[in-house]
Amino acid sequence: MSRKYKLGIIANQSSRVKEYLEDKWKLFPYFDLIVISENVGYRKPNLNIFLHALGEANSSPNTTFMVGDRLDHDIKPAKILGMGTIRVKQGIFSLQEPTTPMEIPDFEISHLNDLLDLFK
Repeated sequence: MSRKYKLGIIANQSSRVKEYLEDKWKLFPYFDLIVISENVGYRKPNLNIFLHALGEANSSPNTTFMVGDRLDHDIKPAKILGMGTIRVKQGIFSLQEPTTPMEIPDFEISHLNDLLDLFK
C-alpha cells in the first residue's frame, strides 16, 4: 500500500516504539510519518494528535482515512474531524460496541490484509 498511498501511524506509545518499527520489525520505510504521543504531548483520543498528524502529512481530513481498532480512541476523533474511518475488528477491542453515532466506522475489516481489497 505504501507504493500507492501515504501511510502514517498515530500511536499512544513511548518514543521507543520507533526503535521496534525500525530495527525489530523493519517497518519504518513503509510509513511517511509516525506520530508518537510521548513526542507530541497529546494522546488519542485528543483531537490535537490527529491534527498534528494531518499537518505533518500535509493532508486534509476529507482525503484521509484513520484505520484503528478502538471506537473511542480511533474512530470517534477521526470522524469528528471529518476523516474516513476503518475499524479493524480484532483483539480485545473487537468487543467494543458503538455508544454514539460518531463511533460507527465507515468500514469494518477483520484483518489489516483486508485493506488491500477495500482500496482496490
